Amino acid sequence: MARFIGFGKIGRKPELKTKGKSPYCLLAIAIQPEKSDPIWLRVTMWGTKGKVMAGEAKVGYIVYVDGLITASEYNGQKFFNLKPDIIQIISKEPQAICTVPGDLSAKERDQLVNEERVSSEELHTVF
Repeated sequence: MARFIGFGKIGRKPELKTKGKSPYCLLAIAIQPEKSDPIWLRVTMWGTKGKVMAGEAKVGYIVYVDGLITASEYNGQKFFNLKPDIIQIISKEPQAICTVPGDLSAKERDQLVNEERVSSEELHTVF
């Protein structure tokens, strides 16, 4: 397992499901490294956090995620599964693009902090 820390865009409507009596939310998050196709992460959040995220998250929102990532393959296609330790909505305005930490300029990072979307400490853990 490896750790993923970065930003991505919610790519489809969050799904709230249950397994037994435990609720969970499935999110599809796209990250787009410079000059390449998006990489899709399947994110599963359990319990109250999952219920809250399913109610709050919308397609196009930008999120910050930090968690353990695993890769699997099915019918020749690679899938990436993320178990988040931290997930936070950064922008509630649907975005046409998604960014990864290296894509943000210093000015853009400062703007996120000034708009109080994230704290400077949170940004420094990413960059």
